[in-house]
Amino acid sequence: MKQVTVALENCYGIKKLDYKFDFSAESVYAIYAPNGSMKSSLAQTFKDVAEKAVSKDRIFPVRVSVRKITDENGADLPSESVLVLTGTSVVGVGFARPHVHGMVLWRSDHGGVSKG
Repeated sequence: MKQVTVALENCYGIKKLDYKFDFSAESVYAIYAPNGSMKSSLAQTFKDVAEKAVSKDRIFPVRVSVRKITDENGADLPSESVLVLTGTSVVGVGFARPHVHGMVLWRSDHGGVSKG
């Protein structure tokens, strides 16, 4: 997998996010930011992919949520290629505990995207 395109709207407080992770240029992306910058919301959205769950907005449940996470061919990112770590337990790209300030997304040699 050489690219992962993320297009989100109204997912756990993320109003809108459009970003393309280009793994042909970089093999690792680290997302590091202060509390309140939506890292946990992004991790929860990827957790939904891993668990084959529908993403939503918890505060405004009537808002329509859009989650499109695809590879370079436009195919949906397979749930088995997503791993979300919460604290010390593996749930199924990121760290969702409030005191953790970062998230790492990297390209796996097996054709998928691995996280840690």
